[in-house]
Amino acid sequence: KSSLGQEWCLYIYLGRILYATGGSHPIRRWVRNSTIMGVDTSTAEDLQVRIDALTDVSALTPVELTSCWEYYLLVNWAKQGRITRNSLIKHIQTTIVEVLFDIVQAQTVSYQQVAQDQLSPQLTLIDIDRAFGIAIQQHQQWQQAGLADILLPDRAIKIVAISEFQQVVSASAYQALQFVLNGQHSIREIAAKARKSPVAIGQSFKSHLQSGTLGLVDLLDFTSPVAKSKYQLGSKPPLIICIDD
Repeated sequence: KSSLGQEWCLYIYLGRILYATGGSHPIRRWVRNSTIMGVDTSTAEDLQVRIDALTDVSALTPVELTSCWEYYLLVNWAKQGRITRNSLIKHIQTTIVEVLFDIVQAQTVSYQQVAQDQLSPQLTLIDIDRAFGIAIQQHQQWQQAGLADILLPDRAIKIVAISEFQQVVSASAYQALQFVLNGQHSIREIAAKARKSPVAIGQSFKSHLQSGTLGLVDLLDFTSPVAKSKYQLGSKPPLIICIDD
């Protein structure tokens, strides 16, 4: 838990990481990474339709839903053939590194170890030192690019001074960017769509952010499927606490 109240959950098994979740945008991260890994094959343009498809937990048991629904959705997708083995591992690795990046960014954190029934089956086991090394390297790149003021790539960018921004970009570029820089897409989401790193996206717009033509917006996360299902289950979702024996 960070000093600002953010909470993350690392599922540890035999000294390695099984999965990680939490932070400010766990559902956005899930939808984004699932889309990148090719799970979302629908052609629906409506964002909510795609979110609902990727967070459909109707096949999960109450225990799976309240234990770690993300992990058990991956288990189900693997059984159904909706995700390949390589994409499954990459999905988990990407998620873990992103969570660790945010923990590194938080700097001041406290933690609590809690034993619980292990996630099963163990889809993959990620080396903690290697994952932390990648997260630290990405964080250093973020800082070296002069993006420390942005704090986290979970923030969105919005065009603040429209006329000024139109003067410094081409008409065609503005037509494309106005739908991206509308304060509704995080830097990570923009990067995923453009197939670039968050650092590259941040650098692209850094001068415009510094000049004030663009501004930063804090985004809310998408609604958790646990919150949607709690009424059906007849109970509140549990606190996120999770280290496997």
